[in-house]
Amino acid sequence: MFEIEQMQMNKHDIKPSKNRLLILNFLNTSNMTHLTADDIFEHFRNSQYNISLATIYNTLNLFKEKKIVSFVRMQNGEYKYETTLDEHVHFECTKCKKIYNMPSLNDYFEENNKGFSIQETEVLFRGICSDCNK
Repeated sequence: MFEIEQMQMNKHDIKPSKNRLLILNFLNTSNMTHLTADDIFEHFRNSQYNISLATIYNTLNLFKEKKIVSFVRMQNGEYKYETTLDEHVHFECTKCKKIYNMPSLNDYFEENNKGFSIQETEVLFRGICSDCNK
């Protein structure tokens, strides 16, 4: 159990612990693709694993620092975490609140802005998704 998570942590020089493995496994396997620290806390609060909110925040910060998770900062300042590491941007539906991963705009930006090089991208589009537009 946790073979994938152990490989991910070893690749990023993170010492595996029970709580880290549990949190990363939940991020990897959850049906929700963009989770807040509170979402993770609620999941474990009612389970046999009682992981404190402080431990979850510390673990997510370590995972961010080591680039094992990515995140999107929502308009309200809340962070949502995911294990999708490919370059991408986000779209938040203002009706159903679902967050979608969309293709990166980095190539378009660099092609149209010669001399600029992107080091970090944080893009959040907001609008109505195709499902809610039906």
